[in-house]
Amino acid sequence: MSGNDAFDEVYLIDDFKENPHLGQGDIILWPNETDYLKKFGIVVTGDCDIAQEKCWGKISVVPFFSMGHYLEYFACVKKLKKMSEKIYEILNKELRKKRYSYSKEDIDLYFLRTEADSSISETADKCIKILKHINGFKQEYASNLEALRAVYEIMKIKNFKDQLSSELNNPAEEFFYLGKLQLGVLTQQSDAPAIAWLRIIREVDISEISLTRTPQTPRLGARIARLAPVFRYGLTQRLGEIFSSIGLPDEHSAKKKKHVNNIIDSIED
Repeated sequence: MSGNDAFDEVYLIDDFKENPHLGQGDIILWPNETDYLKKFGIVVTGDCDIAQEKCWGKISVVPFFSMGHYLEYFACVKKLKKMSEKIYEILNKELRKKRYSYSKEDIDLYFLRTEADSSISETADKCIKILKHINGFKQEYASNLEALRAVYEIMKIKNFKDQLSSELNNPAEEFFYLGKLQLGVLTQQSDAPAIAWLRIIREVDISEISLTRTPQTPRLGARIARLAPVFRYGLTQRLGEIFSSIGLPDEHSAKKKKHVNNIIDSIED
């Protein structure tokens, strides 16, 4: 399989005689599955563990899905929640123009859980619609992307697309970019760039996976491809880093910042 982008390279398993066994990096499709976290999976269990039956008849897989799905349901949701406090502030500023001041809880009670108040300003009305969408009170926008666009407009932040580009180019470490896996011919789906979510690992019985692309039993997962070695090992290495990292308490960072400031303050101008 060829492609201009090295990430497009995937080793499709065309000859099962050469690859008779399930292995790390194999891409599994569950044709009848509707849950996006269970539709596709990448085997992350080591080849030797599978071959030597150290995994007790089970393998571990991580899900992957399109970059568009990541943008809508992860990146946009994260930014919406992060920016919601500022929307509350803007709304309260508008309400104070009428000599009213509300706590966040009061705003939720009197504005987000009720129908729109015709007496409030246009800006306040937009803030309420955004907050209803973020907090799940009402689907005010067709997508999270459109809700985020509304946030940027009301906060007068420019370069909306540049912000999104930065978000996609720098996803959280638990996400691993896979590129276009060229699986459309096999799955009847578009070849959109994909991203794996390494934080979610699920166990699957090996007996529930067919080594052919067209399993006779619909409930079986089908092994349809295998990641190229460099990406297979890169993905599993990242997986190990995520679960081996040790988080430090917030006080550690606070103390470090304080000590750094003391050192800087002691330096003469």
